[in-house]
Amino acid sequence: SENTPIDKIIEFIECCPHIVDLPEDPDAEQQAADRAKTLKNQTHNFDILLRSFVGQVAKFDKQYAKAANAGRKVLLQQLKDGELEIHDDHGLKEAFLDLVLPLGKSGNPDPKRFQVNQ
Repeated sequence: SENTPIDKIIEFIECCPHIVDLPEDPDAEQQAADRAKTLKNQTHNFDILLRSFVGQVAKFDKQYAKAANAGRKVLLQQLKDGELEIHDDHGLKEAFLDLVLPLGKSGNPDPKRFQVNQ
């Protein structure tokens, strides 16, 4: 008596552990900790992406590299402070470009947008 595919499926389902419902009132402290960890991970991932943007700007034209790096720092600080809400990589790219390469009077990006202290 060989097991049919349906018998194997039934046997598999019967061997699975029972699904336990989560409590309706999740621990508020745990939720806060989870949110903080998620935000930290997102900020780290955004920093990596912003660094790649800075590298791309520097490869394009080194005169914009300092402004690009300063813009990266500004965006990261705004994210950490909750002043800026970005949900995806495209939104981050748009915010970066808007901040780092604003158009000057000539219609070209103004590399003096940021005064970088070193």
